[in-house]
Amino acid sequence: RLLVRAAGNEAVLERYTRELPHATVLIGDEESALWETVREFTPRFLEQNPKGGVVPISITLTEMPAVAAGLKVPFVARAGSGVLYAHYAADPPKIALGGDSAMMTKVKDMFDLERLLNPGRLYGYF
Repeated sequence: RLLVRAAGNEAVLERYTRELPHATVLIGDEESALWETVREFTPRFLEQNPKGGVVPISITLTEMPAVAAGLKVPFVARAGSGVLYAHYAADPPKIALGGDSAMMTKVKDMFDLERLLNPGRLYGYF
């Protein structure tokens, strides 16, 4: 699914309607429920898969379809940031963190020694 959240004056919304003629427009409770599902997908996934993790993949917008097609796991792609978040139920692949790894580890050690916050979400390591 491709989800687009649009807001603005009447002219802006009419443009979206005109340029996306096959789109389904949600409003009110239906719209709220959809965006809550999107927002809560990762926390629910990790709660259901305690040995799982989320691996961010930074790519260009034009690369997203090919990368997404090659994944065999659920994912959320954010075109605005150019990041695709692959959700692994168990044993997420480790990724190279480069020079930031030591800093992220220090911050995690300072604020979350027991590794309780956002398990599996810090680049698949914590």
